[in-house]
Amino acid sequence: MSNHVLIIDADSGAAASTRAVVQRRIPNASIVCEATPERGWSSAQHTPPDLLLIDPAPYPSTGSLLIQLCQEWWPGIRVLVLASGPVSSARRQQFHADAYLEKPASPARVLAAIVDLLQKSERLQAQYESGTSPR
Repeated sequence: MSNHVLIIDADSGAAASTRAVVQRRIPNASIVCEATPERGWSSAQHTPPDLLLIDPAPYPSTGSLLIQLCQEWWPGIRVLVLASGPVSSARRQQFHADAYLEKPASPARVLAAIVDLLQKSERLQAQYESGTSPR
């Protein structure tokens, strides 16, 4: 199964680094990088992602809204927030993310979170297709 990963990060260097890490470990993944939530939403509508990786720092309200929209449209989507800096626990809860890391996070930690979330996404998809309920 090919995974589709959508990376939204205003820092193009960070996005490129994350993309390279994912491509080395998951070479068959389709990866799209966008700089803003608006462009990310447009991309997601074209090809729904299995994983949304977002740094909401430059646009916390819009980033939070994008996460909510994606989760409503594609219930199996997994969300990893990779934040540029510390965020209060109350703010973290607003993101409704499956995982949360703060930059700088080691490539190994980021990759471990991505692989874990993609595996969860694949299990949910398989349960949906077989008609069994998620546990």
